[in-house]
Amino acid sequence: MERTGKVVEEATGLVKQAGDALNEIATLVDDTAGQVTVIATASEEQSSTSEEINRSIDGVNRISKQSSDAMRQSSAAISDLASQSQVLLP
Repeated sequence: MERTGKVVEEATGLVKQAGDALNEIATLVDDTAGQVTVIATASEEQSSTSEEINRSIDGVNRISKQSSDAMRQSSAAISDLASQSQVLLP
């Protein structure tokens, strides 16, 4: 009888340890889930920001191309004016 009581006492202690371990695991899982949510949110924000940066870069590229085209046209017009002024000046 005494041995049975000791076995039950040991088993009860092991069950308590297992319960404590399971509670700790559940807490860690909850913490990890929270961290995954934070990472997912940050990834979405980063993706959105990257898309916005890409749109801005596209806009800068368009403006740069327009400026380059305008400079070529201005250069051609200046050349034409220089040629015409040579004709007008003796």
